[in-house]
Amino acid sequence: MHELPRLVREAERIAREAGGILLRHFEQLTAVESKGHGDPVTAADRESEEYVREACVAVTPGVPVYGEEYGRYGADGSLSDACWVVDPLDGTVNYAASMPLYAVSIAFLQAGRPTVGVIYDPTRDQAFTAVEGAGSYRDGVRMTVSERDPFDPVAPIAISADIIRRRPKFLTRLPKGRSLGSAALQMSYVAAGIFDAAMDPLTRLWDVAAGSLLVTEAGGVVTRWDGSSIFPVAPDDPGFAGAPVEYLVSNGLRHADLVDMTTGWPDC
Repeated sequence: MHELPRLVREAERIAREAGGILLRHFEQLTAVESKGHGDPVTAADRESEEYVREACVAVTPGVPVYGEEYGRYGADGSLSDACWVVDPLDGTVNYAASMPLYAVSIAFLQAGRPTVGVIYDPTRDQAFTAVEGAGSYRDGVRMTVSERDPFDPVAPIAISADIIRRRPKFLTRLPKGRSLGSAALQMSYVAAGIFDAAMDPLTRLWDVAAGSLLVTEAGGVVTRWDGSSIFPVAPDDPGFAGAPVEYLVSNGLRHADLVDMTTGWPDC
């Protein structure tokens, strides 16, 4: 049985160290590669993930690590038991453009559910942490979601570039759409009560695993766009190989109405 309080401390330490790697490379990049349209990768992504995966395996020998750049790593542990899911640099487009909006995301899953989540923002030196059943925190201060109606005219809702680029008509349904370019930070801000909701139809498991726990432990709601649960994920879930994962998170107020609003995707 894994000791979650110890794991969240270790995950925060690892995320801070990885954030230090990112800061050393920030605004110093000489080359940016592309994994596909709109999907860049940098030397910082790779160096950060190499550190994170080695450090996670050292903390939990025999437990595999799933990361964005290198896929599965570590011993042949069973996914039905436990695994790490990590994004060494969420917000690479921002990072490559010298925009200080990016994060390290680390989640520990047991039986397909996040039980530890850490998101670290290096430029602000802010750590968002959560343990299943023990609350959600920013730099040690407990977080709670907002009490604002997400459909209030001044309520900020975080959206993705995919919504902006592919479905501009959808934006007319939102009071105040905002895109940070980092799903991990957007979900952290829902947990912190800054955003009232956040959504993306085409993100990845490593972008949302830690953030989902942050939101639920702060009193919010996490679903897919149709209102169904994201977790648990099965051991053979394609999300572990990088398949798209949609998410809709909110403070819980009128979440069903948000689900109704997204029902028209992708026809809206």
